[in-house]
Amino acid sequence: MQGFTFQLHQSRSIKLTSSLRQAIEALGMSNQQFSDFLLFRARLNPFLELQLSDRGGGAPARSDTSFMPGSGADDGYSIENISAAPAGLLEHIWQQVPLLLKTPREFEIAEHLVAAIEPTGWLGQPLEEIAREAEGTLEEAEDVLHKLQQVEPAGLFARNLAECLRLQAVDADVFDPVMEGVLANLQLIAEGRLDHLAEICDAGVEDVAARLHRIRRFDPKPGAAFGDRNEPSLRPDLTVFEREGEWVVDVRNPMVRAIRVRSAEEIATSGSLTVQERELLQEARSIQRAAERRDGTMVKVAAEIVRRQEGFLRQGPAALLPLRLADIADTVGVHASTVSRITSDRHIETPRGILPLRSFFSVALNQSDGATPVSAAAVREDIRRMISAEDKDAPLSDQDIARNLNEKGLALARRTVTKYRVELGLASSTARRRACKLQRALKKP
Repeated sequence: MQGFTFQLHQSRSIKLTSSLRQAIEALGMSNQQFSDFLLFRARLNPFLELQLSDRGGGAPARSDTSFMPGSGADDGYSIENISAAPAGLLEHIWQQVPLLLKTPREFEIAEHLVAAIEPTGWLGQPLEEIAREAEGTLEEAEDVLHKLQQVEPAGLFARNLAECLRLQAVDADVFDPVMEGVLANLQLIAEGRLDHLAEICDAGVEDVAARLHRIRRFDPKPGAAFGDRNEPSLRPDLTVFEREGEWVVDVRNPMVRAIRVRSAEEIATSGSLTVQERELLQEARSIQRAAERRDGTMVKVAAEIVRRQEGFLRQGPAALLPLRLADIADTVGVHASTVSRITSDRHIETPRGILPLRSFFSVALNQSDGATPVSAAAVREDIRRMISAEDKDAPLSDQDIARNLNEKGLALARRTVTKYRVELGLASSTARRRACKLQRALKKP
């Protein structure tokens, strides 16, 4: 979260710091971040009350109570968890996290790591990128990742197949130098070169075969065991649905509805407010106004995005139109930086799933025949479809894909195709061919 850090202390100091003002005014917080922010301030400010009792049970959140986001304590106050979530992979993970982590900073980084986990149980985002999002160092992210990799079942939070299998080998107490050599050279298994692998491992072929037999008993997708019970990894900030032919945008769990500013009569003990109490009252009112502005601006921006990208909602990614932040800003009447803050790290629930708001924006690509420009997102979707439908034994090279797109009127260079393929998280044709062979080798009895 930019501009705001939790300060866990017992002090009743209520001077508004510059970081607090920035946090209130900035529109960059997700619902979860903003609810954590509100909970924290409500426990320090007696004028600020969160009305949650009607929806989740328990007393309203007020001051005089310490709070640590992500600690698992006082769950009844969580705005985003008022209704019980179905048991799933993420819930299973969070039940174990408090046993592995200690500091608020570790919990903060863990939130980003857990958000990046895929249904397979693998980490679906580069660790460097996660570290940047958590505003930390790569070393900090690696330290927390290694702790989270102790979560059961073994193999969760792996970054690749070899690491997933290694974590399970360590857990089963069968990770020895030979196993390490086998896992470091899985490609040789796919190629059937066990003799060469045995040489690398300085072991006999029988020893290598024994390790391979053990590897086949491991689960390459430990998170998949949770199946349909898997809890969604993202909680949307907004939702869009169709009503009588019109698209309606709304805020999920509007924060302003949960906020109540208590009156001076409820707080003052001596008939009049002290200077400190007046500052607290001013802060509570400022937070309430900020919540109103935040929710209102989010809806305006999202509604304009939906209006322009209605084709995408009805037809899918191929119908996504070119769209810039400035286009939305000009129509809504706000600065482009405001649109940028609103759409950064925010998600919207649509008939096509939960999507990042930023996914509705895309640069324009000109067609060779002079037709209407298409969006880069639509081209990426074409690339994804081609790779999804390819012959797994003879995958398409980037040059093949560029040629296919050129035949459709899109003059894209091979390097541009490579760039888009990497953005989609798809491996090269060589790597895809090897992965296919490796999967088959591991499935052999």
